[in-house]
Amino acid sequence: MDIVSKILEERKLEESVFSSNPARRQQAFSRLRTLLDKPLPAKHAVDKVKKHADHPRVMKDFEHFAKHAPEIDVRPLLKKHMKMISAQQG
Repeated sequence: MDIVSKILEERKLEESVFSSNPARRQQAFSRLRTLLDKPLPAKHAVDKVKKHADHPRVMKDFEHFAKHAPEIDVRPLLKKHMKMISAQQG
């Protein structure tokens, strides 16, 4: 991985729910909560969620639904993953 890619990955991490900064982590969770306000079709979920919670398990689930049921509302799945991530962080 080149230096530019590494810097971009670190910046993306700092803006996500995995940030070491509690305020930024809380902002990312808030942005994810706004996605829960309206139906979130699986085909759009990967792009919208990846910005804030690029977790392999989360992305794998959303990609699966995007492929097999692109119109399904994945808000319950997002909510489940948000709880899982929150519990992991303590």
